[in-house]
Amino acid sequence: MSEQLQLPVSDFTRVKQFYGETLGLGVDMDAGGGVMYTSGGAKFFVSKGRYKASGGTQMSWFVRDINVRGWRAEGRT
Repeated sequence: MSEQLQLPVSDFTRVKQFYGETLGLGVDMDAGGGVMYTSGGAKFFVSKGRYKASGGTQMSWFVRDINVRGWRAEGRT
C-alpha cells in the first residue's frame, strides 16, 4: 500500500500551472476534476474542491541544489 496526499484547492488552473510549468512535474493521471503527480516516489492528488487546504505547510521537499536564479531568469518565480 502506498501513501497519497490529497490537496483540495480553490484555483485548480493556477495550481496545475504551478506544479506543471514552475516545478516541471509531469501529470501521472488527469481525472478531469483532479490531477495526480509523483515527486520523489510520493504521489499526491490535487483537486478542485469547495474547501481548500488549511494554512501552513501541506508538503515539502528536501533538495540538494535548486537554481533559483535560473528560474527567475525564465520568469518561473
